[in-house]
Amino acid sequence: MTKRILQQLIFYMLLIVVWQGVFHFGTTVFGWWRPYAFPNPIGVWQSLLMMLRQNLLFTAVLFSMRRALIGFFISILIGQQSE
Repeated sequence: MTKRILQQLIFYMLLIVVWQGVFHFGTTVFGWWRPYAFPNPIGVWQSLLMMLRQNLLFTAVLFSMRRALIGFFISILIGQQSE
């Protein structure tokens, strides 16, 4: 491995550790939010694997893209009407 790849790997590993720490302290220690409002990396990984096993990932991505595009076009319509 080159030094650059190793640095990137360490960076992403630390990012996941920080994410898990924020989840733990925010949900368990301080109670700032509920676990369903702020996902943890383990839960995200489990959901990804479940969606891949059930062939739902592509459908979920398409559904999310449709919602984003509808919101985008609504904002364009509202923006043009306010001119």
